[in-house]
Amino acid sequence: MVNDTYGHSIGDEVLKFLAAEMRAAIREGDTCCRYGGEEFIILLPETTLEETFKIAENLRKIIENKVSPTGNPITISGGIANYPLSGDHAMQVIELAYAQLYRAKEYGRYKICGVVY
Repeated sequence: MVNDTYGHSIGDEVLKFLAAEMRAAIREGDTCCRYGGEEFIILLPETTLEETFKIAENLRKIIENKVSPTGNPITISGGIANYPLSGDHAMQVIELAYAQLYRAKEYGRYKICGVVY
C-alpha cells in the first residue's frame, strides 16, 4: 500500500525505518531479517509464546506511534508461532506464523495473531 500511495523510493525508506525500529525493539541474541517484499521475521530464541506476543505487540504499538518516512504513522500486522509447539522444523513454524499474519490481516489488520496452546 505504501508503494502505491507514496512511490517505491518512499517504500524503500519505510522498509529501512521498519528494520531500524525492529532492531531497536529486540533483545541481544534475537535476529531480525526481511523475509519477502514487505515481510520480516524476528527470531526470539528461548522465548515463550506469551513473551513473543508481548514483544510483537509492543513493536506494533511503537511503530504506529512514530512518524514514518511517509510523513505519517504506519501500522503493522503480525503472526507468531513457537518452536517446538508450532512445528518440528523451521519451515513448519514459519508457515504457521505466516498463516497467522494473514489471519491478522483478515481480522482487520493492525494486530498480532498466534495459535494458543
